[in-house]
Amino acid sequence: MNPSTSGLRISVILPTRNSGDTLEACVESVLASDHPPLEVLVVDDASVDETPGIVTSLTQEHPDRVFGFRLPYPRGPAAARNHGARHARGEALFFLDSDTVLLPGSLGVFAEALGGCDAVTGTYDAEALNPGWVPAYKALFDHYYFTCRGKVPLQVFSAAVAGLWAEVFREVGGFDESLRWGMDYECEEFGERLTRSHLNLLVPGVVARHRFPRLGRLTCLYFRRAAQWAEFFLWRTGFDTGAHKTLETALATLSPALALLSLPLALLCPAFRGLPFFFLATWLLGYLGFFRFVARRRPGLLGAALGLNFYLALVLSLGAGVGLGRALFKRIRTA
Repeated sequence: MNPSTSGLRISVILPTRNSGDTLEACVESVLASDHPPLEVLVVDDASVDETPGIVTSLTQEHPDRVFGFRLPYPRGPAAARNHGARHARGEALFFLDSDTVLLPGSLGVFAEALGGCDAVTGTYDAEALNPGWVPAYKALFDHYYFTCRGKVPLQVFSAAVAGLWAEVFREVGGFDESLRWGMDYECEEFGERLTRSHLNLLVPGVVARHRFPRLGRLTCLYFRRAAQWAEFFLWRTGFDTGAHKTLETALATLSPALALLSLPLALLCPAFRGLPFFFLATWLLGYLGFFRFVARRRPGLLGAALGLNFYLALVLSLGAGVGLGRALFKRIRTA
């Protein structure tokens, strides 16, 4: 470990809302880290389940290490993270979502990596916290696309598992608190400001195991985020989210929708009969690396991964279309 960061004082900040079934395991995983944090700051965003009682219990059990805060009304993860940062005493801030478990060694890797950059974004583990084929697929998908390039600069600061120097956080100005629960792109917006003048590295050795949603909720989540991201990034050409949001994969994601849309043309005009197959091939080739990864790690899941990837690509395409249409309509109205 770099001597300058071997004794790094890290404040771990956990925003939480209605996470009574996951919060305790999350906090305990942080406290068991190989690089003990200076403090764990749990910011409860006005939960209405058993979360407040769990926060109280944790602060009583670890009075010198765990500190709880409660916001008077729901303000969103951006405000909760900022609230924790304002009370943090560490030289470095590490943000972690409360529906995750931090894997052993992650804070040590974070501290070492921070010696050579301004911010570090970690990854999700290839195993999900919860059972089921949909969570299993999502864990494999996120892990593959956030590790296949190794340690690289990243424009998104994925605050589900990420950290930075406290002075850098203050300089950048924190998260945009106008982005509330369900808006889901406060990390992209913060990362864009951060990387204008600071280096954010994606470090695969900083890993959290995540609890992923099931199919119904994941469908809604993908549609909403695709619409919001398309609207948000419409005028940000060249914005690199790193990981899987590359041009090649974007084209592969659009291809299932294009294959279906081209079917009537292929049926009506013999000259275009190969068009749906071309788009299907584009989809398969674009995700070939991921499908090979699934075949190696979970061969029994490959068929489900193919079907779910195709389905979610359709959801993303529809959401992106709605978002772009909404953004263009707003631009026309204000022109």
